[in-house]
Amino acid sequence: MTAGEFIVEGLDAVAALNEGQITQNTDSQRLHHVVAARLESRGERATSLLRDYRDDPQGRANLAAALDQAGAAEWSDVLEVAHRALANLQSQCYGEASRRVLIDQAGNVQVGDHNTQVFNHQVRAVHWVPALAALLILTVIGTYSLLRPPATKSPAEAGPKIVASVDPSPMPAPATSPPVLVENLTSMRSNDATRDFVLPRPLEMTEARLEEFNRARAEQSFDEGTWFPGQEAAAVNFGTMTLTLRGNADEQIRITEMRALKRCSEPLSGTYFRGYSQGSGDTLKIGFDMDDPNPVAQRLGYSGSRGLFPTGESFFDMSVVTLEPGEKETLLIGAFTKRQSCTFTIRLVVSTSRGTFFQDIDQGGRPFRITAVAPAQHDGAPLSGYRRVYAYLVEPDGTGGRWRSVDPATYGTD
Repeated sequence: MTAGEFIVEGLDAVAALNEGQITQNTDSQRLHHVVAARLESRGERATSLLRDYRDDPQGRANLAAALDQAGAAEWSDVLEVAHRALANLQSQCYGEASRRVLIDQAGNVQVGDHNTQVFNHQVRAVHWVPALAALLILTVIGTYSLLRPPATKSPAEAGPKIVASVDPSPMPAPATSPPVLVENLTSMRSNDATRDFVLPRPLEMTEARLEEFNRARAEQSFDEGTWFPGQEAAAVNFGTMTLTLRGNADEQIRITEMRALKRCSEPLSGTYFRGYSQGSGDTLKIGFDMDDPNPVAQRLGYSGSRGLFPTGESFFDMSVVTLEPGEKETLLIGAFTKRQSCTFTIRLVVSTSRGTFFQDIDQGGRPFRITAVAPAQHDGAPLSGYRRVYAYLVEPDGTGGRWRSVDPATYGTD
């Protein structure tokens, strides 16, 4: 089976899952869209090829050939998503939530739980899926092992490798030896040019205290890593942070999912700090929409005219994050909201040969924080919803700037 033929089978699996309404397969829903985009970028007639293939054997052959000619054998991300769709359909056919598909070093398919290498293929098929479909899926998954790049480890070093997990309930990672370690985690900061932030309570600062605050900031002796979490400071509208993940297992592991576990309420209205320009933020890889009931990792795009913006596309739909033992990967994470304030932690789902685990990430036992701007109480005064406002204002002679207390009811009016 060629790579193009394998992707066609993956498209069939996505269609079967969606049409049969077995599951909302968010991991693979956009496979059709991505394949179309890849074909179009290479001058292929994607619309007609994808329209005609399902009911016409010649159409299927034409689509597979077009994919192969377009270089599908090099599309490791697309092949991975097609494989996950097929594995998902296989799990529905067998009705076994805890089964895993393993491929040994000889390329043989093994299906079983943690203690059984192979289990009896007694298909408890969903009523509309014939038993033959399950056997076809196993054949295709076996073919996928031949399409994947060869492992870098020798057969003696590497045991059976999980290439798909259909376990919907990952276990908590062992506290003493988690598969992933978190290093170099920064606090969440607003992604706008002025780095504004909000406190949940009104912060009253005397002139002397404000002078001390300004001096510490100017001399760079201000400990943001302690002050921001201690004051429960929240980024405004769109916040960013960076974290570095390091593989802590004795094998390659794969991060298959990231979610934001959130608690939300009305936007914070205590104290608003209008910041000063520090340049634009780094390009982000992953974002979470806190206004979504179930925030999942999505891609963030960037353009010169729009800046950073959510694409609405699942990050793990077309991306695979793996970590070799000791390997590090730095992720840029964003969170955004337009109508509430949220505290949240990040949950990683990690696939290993010992099972699928989840790990929760916070900032030293405290959650990350993001808030929308509080609704204005006066027309034309955008920050009038706050009880205290401090703004970084330049001196009249233009020689520098400092934080000053301003009136929320009038600041920002024309």
